Amino acid sequence: MTIARLILRTVAHHARDHLLVLLGIAVAAMVITGSLVIGDSVRGSLRDTALARIGQSDVAVVANGRFLKDTLAPSVAAKLGEQAIVAPVLNLRGLAANGDRRANAISVCGVDERFWRLAPLSRAMGLAENSLALNTVLARQLGATVGDSVLLRVEKPGFLPRDAPLSSTADTTVAMRMNVGAIIDDQSFGRFSLAAAQVPTPTAFIDLASLQKRTGMAAIANLLLIGGAEEPAVDAAIAATWTPADALIDVRSVGERTEVRAERIFLDEPLSAALTSQDGAAGVMTYFVNELRVGEKATPYSLVASADWAKFPESGAPIPGDLGVDGIAINAWLADDLKAKIGDTLTVKYFVIGPSGGLREDSASLIIRAIVPLSGAASDRELMPRFPGIADEEDCKNWHPGVPINLERIRPVDEEYWKNHRGTPKAFLSLAAGQKFFANRFGSLTAVRLPQSVDAVTAHLRQTLTPADLGLMTVPLRTQALQASAKAMDFSGLFIGLGFFLVVAALTLAGMLVALGLERRRAEVGLLLAVGFAPKRVQRLLWWECVVIATSGALLGAVFGVLYAELVLTALAGGWSAAVGATPVELHLESVTLVIGVGASALVASIVLRLRLRRLHREAIPQLLRGRASAELTPPKRRWPALAALVCGLGALAIALAPLDPQAAVGAFFGAGALGLLAGLAAGTAGIDRSLHQGLQRLDLPSLAIANAARGRGRSLSVVVVLASAAFLILAVGANRRDPLVGAEQQTAGTGGYALAMESAVPLAENLNTVADRERLGLEKFDGVTFTPIRVGHGDDASCLNLNRSATPRLYGIAPEAFAGRFTFAAPTNGSWDLLAPRSDGVVPAIGDVNTTMWSLGLGVGDRLTYQDERGQPFTIELVGTVSHSLLQGGLFLAERDFTAKFPSQGGHGLWLIDAPVERREAVAKELERGLADYGVAVQPAVERLAAYLAVERTYLDIFLTLGGLALLIGSVGVGVVVARNVSDRRGELAAAHAIGFSRALLLRLVLTEHALLLIAGLALGAGSGALAVWPALKAPGTPVPWGDLGVALTVILVSGLLVIVVATRRALSGTSIEALRKE
Repeated sequence: MTIARLILRTVAHHARDHLLVLLGIAVAAMVITGSLVIGDSVRGSLRDTALARIGQSDVAVVANGRFLKDTLAPSVAAKLGEQAIVAPVLNLRGLAANGDRRANAISVCGVDERFWRLAPLSRAMGLAENSLALNTVLARQLGATVGDSVLLRVEKPGFLPRDAPLSSTADTTVAMRMNVGAIIDDQSFGRFSLAAAQVPTPTAFIDLASLQKRTGMAAIANLLLIGGAEEPAVDAAIAATWTPADALIDVRSVGERTEVRAERIFLDEPLSAALTSQDGAAGVMTYFVNELRVGEKATPYSLVASADWAKFPESGAPIPGDLGVDGIAINAWLADDLKAKIGDTLTVKYFVIGPSGGLREDSASLIIRAIVPLSGAASDRELMPRFPGIADEEDCKNWHPGVPINLERIRPVDEEYWKNHRGTPKAFLSLAAGQKFFANRFGSLTAVRLPQSVDAVTAHLRQTLTPADLGLMTVPLRTQALQASAKAMDFSGLFIGLGFFLVVAALTLAGMLVALGLERRRAEVGLLLAVGFAPKRVQRLLWWECVVIATSGALLGAVFGVLYAELVLTALAGGWSAAVGATPVELHLESVTLVIGVGASALVASIVLRLRLRRLHREAIPQLLRGRASAELTPPKRRWPALAALVCGLGALAIALAPLDPQAAVGAFFGAGALGLLAGLAAGTAGIDRSLHQGLQRLDLPSLAIANAARGRGRSLSVVVVLASAAFLILAVGANRRDPLVGAEQQTAGTGGYALAMESAVPLAENLNTVADRERLGLEKFDGVTFTPIRVGHGDDASCLNLNRSATPRLYGIAPEAFAGRFTFAAPTNGSWDLLAPRSDGVVPAIGDVNTTMWSLGLGVGDRLTYQDERGQPFTIELVGTVSHSLLQGGLFLAERDFTAKFPSQGGHGLWLIDAPVERREAVAKELERGLADYGVAVQPAVERLAAYLAVERTYLDIFLTLGGLALLIGSVGVGVVVARNVSDRRGELAAAHAIGFSRALLLRLVLTEHALLLIAGLALGAGSGALAVWPALKAPGTPVPWGDLGVALTVILVSGLLVIVVATRRALSGTSIEALRKE
């Protein structure tokens, strides 16, 4: 007979003993393999989602809050070749309504047939002028079907950011009623989005030309989608074809010179620098002012121009070039209107951008140094930019600029001046003075005039600037989408971690059963040794037997693992959906994963079983041939258990009490818990050794119970390990559950003490804390209500609701002083919002929620990220602090000054946190949603926003608890097995005790006490180590521990464990004791 045949026949012969071992290993393998399959399924589903949202697009050209000419698309396509598809898109924000159903924060895409050719399943599709297509998400929200009439409200885009000076506030949105022509599914490009998120964006698709016409943006787009070309080829094609006009830069002839101006009014700094570096270039800064006053005389609403007047060659009386920063020249009309003369002091009043957005009026007092006639440069009406709401109006009584004006102040003489001279400036400053007063984050020039020809200036700009300098950036869309899904949250590791105690319990039970089975086969082992088998050979036979069992269990566990994965995925689509952001996850099976799962499970199980074989071969052959285990009545004298208990206990205390960075919290949790468990087990081992060494000191029930438990040290400690793990789990989960309602009104809570949170689909430039702006928006006065505005930048959602790894998390701009004293800092623990103060090294400081920074971004305090501003220039962000478990999840928070400096085009605020009296919260929410309906406003209680984030954490804890419940079930089985085996091994001993006078009831109490002590020891050890592990949570503010619920849970475990012990003991003690007494 071969060795392999002997091993297989031995396994078959002892199949009944091996069955429970195999099932225990199969449970562990099920968790390991199933977790790997779950990870593959999540990654695979995210990859499928990523490919669905980008279709066949490879690269995107984005305008970063700006716009471009859609004629750039065919130019780039021609350069790339026939295989490339370049689709221009006008992507705007909006809202939609169908009857009484409404959808806020939707994406509105103007597209043409080129876009549909880039769909995952390319198709020829066109949309009529008055029809639109809805993706399935938006159609479901609106309850709309093909043929329904839907009201769509889209933000009316402007070239000038909404909160820029003189940006028009009229007609912020455009309403259009359109018929639903199609419902677009994912494979038809219904999931289109640039954001790396698995949750689809509600989207409406409109014919590109129709949307351009309705929004007044003829031939304008803000996105190019490109398929069939890689990023380097796209960069080369754009560099070879772009012109300033594509970036909405106007290069034109004005008189004898060339003028460069932009649709954005203010010239970007790179553009200004490229132009003013040319010989003879003259920068111009023209501004709309509120008032020009000399003494009691005032002229309202005028244009003031500043320039290097010495470089203006126009004929006529020249404007002096030596006005300085405190001088001003005025034209003859203004001098007559103000009755002013040279040497008088003239006061200019004008609006500037306030530190937190909005406008504030400022003033400057200047000395009149010259009065010039309305001729030459002083009569040049082209000095006025195309200010929206002013430049195109025939009558100044119809002005509607983006600043508050009182049309009642406009006099007939002002109307006559506008009719005859239009935007001709009435006053003139030096360029230095104009930039001092009027420069802002959008630019310090409104035009540049040069002596070179239009062609020469155009060529110079193409040679000097890159498209990124003007906001046009190339994005490797496909590469980023695949990376975001590949680097998503590791659900394999997550579920292995969540099921860790189940794996430990299953393998502990399997190891214990192997040990019990080997004890039954002691005579067999002794016989093999007695007939000449070498001890190592016997050991190898038993080892290979264990390998066969472990491999068989792992293979069975792989089958169970697939079923387990399907069950978990079903739960993730139902009650556990918060863990995946309510995203459907489909099963993805990879053969490599199954092989890894089986191999890893078999290896771990084999090692565990191998450890159980060591003690058997140390015993003498006669002792083995007797077939009974020797009681450990003469234990070795050893000190290491007590020393290990002391070291592990001190280590657990040190970790639990030490102030730790949030990134170290997870390691500290498991470290303190594991050391606490090890300390308890080592202390138990030391206690058993001492008990066996000293012998029975007293003849009472507890002493007998302890002595009997000590005799089967391995079994007893195995039971304690499993039960302690279950108790640890219960306490850890319970202590980490957070109730967002508790203490929500406190400023240090996760809500920051705010009552409401408001988001708008269309950003608001108005300051809601001012009565004037609230009245302009048609809102009530809101006495006792304050608003904290937050700027919302582009980028990916980095909250726990997004499974993808965000490469560029969304940035928010805040006024740090508005958040003073709010929220609780996790790191540094004494942190404050002053950490956002400006730095001299150019690094931008940022603060984030600890869940976002640690889990979604993998960042700790001091770590840095590199971003690109809207001009494509890199800058560094450093995480300087984190706040604990707050509603500020999803991105990084910068000081508003840093945000607007890097992203000047992102105007307005999209998020507000609101303080309101408790009794008025509901009324305030309704009034805001009513008054700001055209902006797509959604208001919710701050605690609800926080609860949405905490729901993910609670779901993980529920999963942890569910898998821990299975571990507890296995622990109960282990207790029953130990009881049954202990009674079976001691049947003769118990029969002898009964024969000499011990009653059956007394023997029952003895066995019950012995195993109840193990149960209590396990629960006490688990609760103690769990308390150490969650000590930071216990002492954290705003995290009340549900002691009552925890007490009930531990009591249920104790009672159920005692029931198992009672049933197992009664069953084991049933039957006659005569035969057992004879054997004894």
